[in-house]
Amino acid sequence: ILDLPPLLFLDEPTSGLDAAAAFNVVEALQRLAGEGLSVVCTIHQPSSEVFDMLDNVMLLSEGRTVFFGKGSNIVPYFRDLGHHCPEYTNPADFVMRIINTDFDGHADVAALADTWERTMAPSLLSQLVSSRVVSSLTQRPATTGFAIPVYKQFYYIFMRQSLDNIRNPGVYWIRLFMYVMLSLMVGTSYLNIGHNQVEIQDRFSMLFYINAFMVFMSIAVVPTFIQDRLVFMRERANGWYNPAAYVLSGALSCIPGLLLISLMCSIIIYFLVGLNSDPLGERFGLFFVALFTSLYCAESVVLVVSAIVPYYIIAMAFGAGIYGMFMLGQGALVLPGNIPD
Repeated sequence: ILDLPPLLFLDEPTSGLDAAAAFNVVEALQRLAGEGLSVVCTIHQPSSEVFDMLDNVMLLSEGRTVFFGKGSNIVPYFRDLGHHCPEYTNPADFVMRIINTDFDGHADVAALADTWERTMAPSLLSQLVSSRVVSSLTQRPATTGFAIPVYKQFYYIFMRQSLDNIRNPGVYWIRLFMYVMLSLMVGTSYLNIGHNQVEIQDRFSMLFYINAFMVFMSIAVVPTFIQDRLVFMRERANGWYNPAAYVLSGALSCIPGLLLISLMCSIIIYFLVGLNSDPLGERFGLFFVALFTSLYCAESVVLVVSAIVPYYIIAMAFGAGIYGMFMLGQGALVLPGNIPD
């Protein structure tokens, strides 16, 4: 819908919805049709309200057309053929009983189709050939680009990804629980660590563990990114939006979740361990910013790996190898000066 195609084909858009939801879906499609978009859809068991909203209805049975035209003409048409619709009956339910050959009690479908082809089809075909609808479709100039600007594409994609992050527990909520439990373990293991020379090594090990292992846990979102990659490839192939809008929205939509994770972990670890404090909280802020930056960079690496490797098991292994290389070269296990040139 973002690039406003001339034709929109839908397969049972109201299936599985209640009457109110189905009405709103068809109402939205009706608005699109009013804006010049031709909507063609199959519809399953429409209510009388939904049926009245349809501009034209085609009835098919055994692969043959038994009616095509305004929905309001269905009841008079079949009445003329000897099939009377009971009063206060949904016309859609009425015609389904007539043309559905799966059960007893249906009409002679072959006769209905022959009657339609003999009496109504020729005049309808000539009307369609000369109608404005066909001429507008054949004369519509080819369009390039997108129907809406990139900033609106970014807004809609950002809102969709943000809602998905909130609703999908595997993206951030399970990770938040894991990070909080891990932070409590770290905080209690290094509870009120001292400042003397003997405990410097413990403090150093604690800082390395936080930065290394919490970053390593970012590979848990690889399956989610792989699924998003498949959605993006399908939507990109359909020309729905600019890839730059998708990449930028993905880079920004993850920030709130990472901020929450970083803040919760920083509060738990910093004050349980008893790291240095100051009246203005600058050192705590530095700890929080460092942790958030590390998680954000790790998330970016996972996104790049997921974009390159389409299989999540291989992507997780590849990402784990990259993080292992980062751990080895960050200066905690071997001093930078001792690394060979």
